[in-house]
Amino acid sequence: MDAADQGNFDVYSTDEAEARHLITREVMESVTNLGCIRNAKSVGFGFTGDSFVVKLATDLDLFQSSSVETTELITEDGRAFLEEMYEVLRIVEVVGTVSAT
Repeated sequence: MDAADQGNFDVYSTDEAEARHLITREVMESVTNLGCIRNAKSVGFGFTGDSFVVKLATDLDLFQSSSVETTELITEDGRAFLEEMYEVLRIVEVVGTVSAT
């Protein structure tokens, strides 16, 4: 993470060197993009052990059931899903590459 990004994110870690190594500009951009796709009020992410966790705070009810007679899916849902997968895979690729070095 460089100095330009430090004002936009609060970073907490027990290992500063590892945090600087894992939290790259690309990871921060992808997490921010995920938040934009879902209209999140805030985003957060963290590493714990070998897991990466993303939190997107949103007012959307993603578990609302729909009528069995109609579909709630629209073309934009498919596009948003593909955009989300792109960003998630980008994070996996960047973190995997950084972790291997």
